[in-house]
Amino acid sequence: MKSRTRHLLLVVALQLVPWTLAQYQPPFNPNTYVRISPPDGIQSLQGLHQKLRCDASYMGEPVDVFWYKNDQLMLDTNPRLPIDESTNRMDTASFTILTILSTRVSDSGRYSCRMMPPGRGVSTVVVAVYEHPMVIGSPSQLLVPGENMTLTCQMVPDLTDHGGKYFWHKEGRFIGTRGLIDVDSNGSPDVYITPNGNLTIFNPLPVFGGTYTCRIRYNVNGKTNYVSGDIKVFVNTTVHTEPYNWYNVNSRRPLQLQCIVEGFPYADVYWSHQGNRIWGTDARNNVTLLTRPLDHVTMLSTLSIRVLSRNFNVTHYTCTGTNTFGTDRKVAAIVNTEQVFSPFGIGASSLVMRSTVLYCLAFVLWVLLIV
Repeated sequence: MKSRTRHLLLVVALQLVPWTLAQYQPPFNPNTYVRISPPDGIQSLQGLHQKLRCDASYMGEPVDVFWYKNDQLMLDTNPRLPIDESTNRMDTASFTILTILSTRVSDSGRYSCRMMPPGRGVSTVVVAVYEHPMVIGSPSQLLVPGENMTLTCQMVPDLTDHGGKYFWHKEGRFIGTRGLIDVDSNGSPDVYITPNGNLTIFNPLPVFGGTYTCRIRYNVNGKTNYVSGDIKVFVNTTVHTEPYNWYNVNSRRPLQLQCIVEGFPYADVYWSHQGNRIWGTDARNNVTLLTRPLDHVTMLSTLSIRVLSRNFNVTHYTCTGTNTFGTDRKVAAIVNTEQVFSPFGIGASSLVMRSTVLYCLAFVLWVLLIV
């Protein structure tokens, strides 16, 4: 953990140093030219060989230059840091190459190429050497259904020249390496992975929440290695249930209510009735509650009630789901078909049905007697 923290601090510092150096570059002199390439400096994994080249001229003539590291003069006496000097064919400029063999973390710092009088000029770049590569990805995000979202993934140092290749996974399942991909196999692409490793999710549904892993493969010194980082995509809680449930209290089967709760991380689910919460199975009150996951986002909660009071027309049970990012609830109405009469006979109470049948029989007998 401490090593990772040091690396993160180093990355932040290295992002600030080039900007700082840019603020203090000496004023431009048309007679002076001094530049280091690569101009953006070097980010390297330890153990690799790296080179810095400095080109310099004054009044169109070659000049002497010296290399400095962190403002300290570098002498050509270290066999691991050889310095080669030469001039171009037209003898209008000189160039010098500083080679860093088998880079080490201690080689990190500011490298400057300074021109000696009569010219005056300096060019500075930053060299950063890492013990291990790191994956810097997007921070955790909250999914907004229907809004595209992009997850970024970058390896530091950039090892593209060493076979760096990106692999994306979600909840341990491989997604792909690049291009448009149909994740849920519905015939249309859901994600797009760019050549530089970023992943965009199109019109995401709650099921696209979860843990995404960016895994990068690279080859150094003939060995294949991997480095990875996780990105959490959180999902607010959403509850779904049947709003109306017809039930005959004289039936011998228990009443079953179900609700589906979506959220990442998983939501805590409970039912309530007349202000009383139902958290789990209550044998004394003939209540059984079972909540189980259907996938990494979705929970199914089933409430079973073996005995209900007979003296109600409609009663209500509420399913509530809550996680760190929100709370949602839906009401399920229970209609007692023993008490509520349907004009079409569907769900009519047994008492009403019996009364209706007796009335019809009496009417038929009356008609027969008259005839």
